[in-house]
Amino acid sequence: MGLAELSIGEKLVLLGGLLAVVGAVLPWGSSGAGLGLPREIVALLVGILVVGLLYVADWTASAQLVAIALGVVTAGVAGYTLAEGFGVVGASELSPSVGVYVTVLAGLCVLAGGLQGYTDSTPEAGMYSHR
Repeated sequence: MGLAELSIGEKLVLLGGLLAVVGAVLPWGSSGAGLGLPREIVALLVGILVVGLLYVADWTASAQLVAIALGVVTAGVAGYTLAEGFGVVGASELSPSVGVYVTVLAGLCVLAGGLQGYTDSTPEAGMYSHR
């Protein structure tokens, strides 16, 4: 399957997954290179899962819900780290760097792609359908 054959939701999820991998290896704080925090490893694993999801699964409602959940996890982990860095929650001495911002964007892309696919799908007629 080529990139041109993907739907808009799938393209957003793919972009978000790739951004999550890139954001995880970029520095998240003033400590230097990425993958120094457990949160960065979570973001890396979620990014790999997202890309793998698109590779092995059909773009069904179940896959779209999984993408939504993975987008929430990615944006949540990076967003919490960002909020910690600005002193909104917790007490962290971490000064947010580019990796956190890229990972927040990645999570939002995955979330938006999953939501776009899920809300854009037409319901199938079932036993209790009024069609």
